[in-house]
Amino acid sequence: MSSTDREVLVRYCRTDTIRFAAGDQMQLIYAKLNRSVHLLAPNLINLLDHCWTFRTLDQHAEGWLRAHVNESQPRELNPVAPIHDLLLQLIEAGLLISDRDLLDQVRRLTHASTLLHPPASISTIGVLTRDRPDSLRRCLTSYIENGKRHGRACRFVVMDDSQSVEMRNHIRQMLGELRARCDVNLAYAGREEKKGFAAALAAAGDVPCEVIDFALFGIEELGCTVGANRNALLLDTPGELVCSVDDDTVCHIAQAPQMQTELAFDAAWEAMKFWFFPNRASATSAVSFVEGDVLALHEQLLGRDLRQCAATFESEVNNSNAGWHFDEVNARSLRDLQHNRGRVLATFTGIVGDSGLHSPVNYLLLSGDSRQRLIASEEDYLTACTSREVIRAIDRPRVSANAWCVTTVYGFDNRRVLPPFMPMGWGEDDVWGFTMQTCCEDGYFGYLPWLVEHAPPETRIYPPDSITKAATLRNFQILLACLASFQIPPGPVSDSERMQALGRHLIALGEMEQLNFEEHLRLHIWRRQSEYISYLESLLRVYGGTPEFWASAVRHHIAALRAAFAQPDHFIAQDLRINRSNDEARRFVQQSVQKFGLLLYWWPRLVTVAKTLRDKGQRLAAAI
Repeated sequence: MSSTDREVLVRYCRTDTIRFAAGDQMQLIYAKLNRSVHLLAPNLINLLDHCWTFRTLDQHAEGWLRAHVNESQPRELNPVAPIHDLLLQLIEAGLLISDRDLLDQVRRLTHASTLLHPPASISTIGVLTRDRPDSLRRCLTSYIENGKRHGRACRFVVMDDSQSVEMRNHIRQMLGELRARCDVNLAYAGREEKKGFAAALAAAGDVPCEVIDFALFGIEELGCTVGANRNALLLDTPGELVCSVDDDTVCHIAQAPQMQTELAFDAAWEAMKFWFFPNRASATSAVSFVEGDVLALHEQLLGRDLRQCAATFESEVNNSNAGWHFDEVNARSLRDLQHNRGRVLATFTGIVGDSGLHSPVNYLLLSGDSRQRLIASEEDYLTACTSREVIRAIDRPRVSANAWCVTTVYGFDNRRVLPPFMPMGWGEDDVWGFTMQTCCEDGYFGYLPWLVEHAPPETRIYPPDSITKAATLRNFQILLACLASFQIPPGPVSDSERMQALGRHLIALGEMEQLNFEEHLRLHIWRRQSEYISYLESLLRVYGGTPEFWASAVRHHIAALRAAFAQPDHFIAQDLRINRSNDEARRFVQQSVQKFGLLLYWWPRLVTVAKTLRDKGQRLAAAI
């Protein structure tokens, strides 16, 4: 390496390759970027595998030595120079790419990409509500005022899941008063508007009526149909960039603690940070709310391809890549950057206030400084497992193929055919994230280091037995196990074709003999939970079983999972047992899988019909 390279600390990472065994432990390596072919010996293969993320040559060499050479050996027997020579061979072969070369590629092609796909603006803010007119008024007012301060001319649409006619009429009246006072483009869809649009969809296309009804209304006797309300927003806004917010959020914006500005590629749960508070006041007082355009935050990433995202955050200072954080880039992100693939289809802010989580069980998995805050004392741990008041935040803007979907406040690119939400039950956002990953081959998620206030009017706490009860299954977890058993079809297929193939898979599961379906379900649930238990046990080893109050909770959680394993009714979703016998719930589990499969299969067609109706001037939500 030249002295110049040492001075500017150029970093290198392995490039995109396809490999074939060539005998005698050698491999034929095809470098896709420059289409070169190489036959590598085992020592070079091993070194190439080690260079999985961007590091300087010194760092790669030192890291390889630490991993492969006995530390007790004298230092003179661990020479760095020969490793440098091998690394230089890999660079010469085009198998390692520098961060500077990657940045130059992005600079050359971003302009053309922007001309081809110019960044779009969010045109609709959707608010999801049910039986909370006061929260809805507060929420809408805050987002309307934010838009006016920043010169936005958005359409606001309220998707209302309220069950009584009286409540829906009350909300319509309140919205009429708000529209007159604020002079804003406002639309509303309650049960009547959804029924009318469902009839129009059925008349205009060939989608079965029962599929349309399931998409827009779910199964109302279950009591939770938030996914159906989210589907209504998807069908109201085809062809748009949309920001969706829950009615108990307030457009108060704050920077994430310890926020950094460089864009990182790849991260999800591992990069999510938590701060825990005993009450709402202490949570909101821990941040400084600032003036900002909430939609502009999402537009930094939403709907953009990876190179446009990179260009947004690039620093031109000293020709550097200071706007990027390469430390966590993975092979897929690097490959898509090099080949100009990948687009951010959904964006998420963090929250300050109510966590939006039903259980603190995932806190047991935290690492780094979030874990230190969790276990600072037993009192702090008990506070986190009781109070739902948190800051949940990403430390920097991130683009990832991994989904960590909490849809309290999120943006989505509805110019693509995005999958539907599971219309019934809780956990619809977990299912949506998994389905997005499966169906949208080039899809990415954007995570923003900004917070929006989540302020339900009531104080929410975790029940004392919430971690113990986390061992029981809910319907969304069963659905996730069924989705995970799907094999993606080989060869190039469109998002819609993948979605329909996934739908056919679930339909086939729904048509199986009940005992065969239950065996399929058990095997996949056991496999997933077995891996989860092994991971929990690995955490106990990593942290030496300390502190004891945390370790005790992990061991009790493992014991509860293990005890549930052998129960004959373990695979019957707890939320489907309400007002049903076990036999009825067993049948309903399978029926719900089949119903979602039918929805996935017909969804691309449903979106096409909705877009045709919209182009003719008919939308799901009616203007106020």
